[in-house]
Amino acid sequence: MTLPGFHHLRPLARRAYAVTKDAGQATVQREPRVVRPSSASSLTVLCANLWHDWPRHLRWPDRVASFAQLAESVDADILLLQEVARTPALAADRWLAQRLDFALVSARANGDLDAIGFEEGPAILSRYPIGDVHVRRLTSGHNPLV
Repeated sequence: MTLPGFHHLRPLARRAYAVTKDAGQATVQREPRVVRPSSASSLTVLCANLWHDWPRHLRWPDRVASFAQLAESVDADILLLQEVARTPALAADRWLAQRLDFALVSARANGDLDAIGFEEGPAILSRYPIGDVHVRRLTSGHNPLV
């Protein structure tokens, strides 16, 4: 840390550390904005990897809107999602929950919105209320990016 010129590397080291920190707190919206009565005899679960395409984010808002249309077209009850990105321009998890009037739970798996302007992780959205939420890190700790 005291070597000449090392102070130029500190910001890079801080950014690298920021993207490897634990997931931390979950984003939770326990109740959907509109609770529809359950009259159906089936439950439609849609599972998807939203492919955030970092750092390019090619047509990211359009792709998230297209996914919302798909969820509406199949009348999905529960969404199980991977690679749900948050950027300063769009927090896909919150946007989808608002658009679909769903309850939400999501957690950061990697990235850091403050340090690099991007983070992503899994999310569960439901037209029904969400109960207790527990975030667990599923890694041995040997490789913080896995």
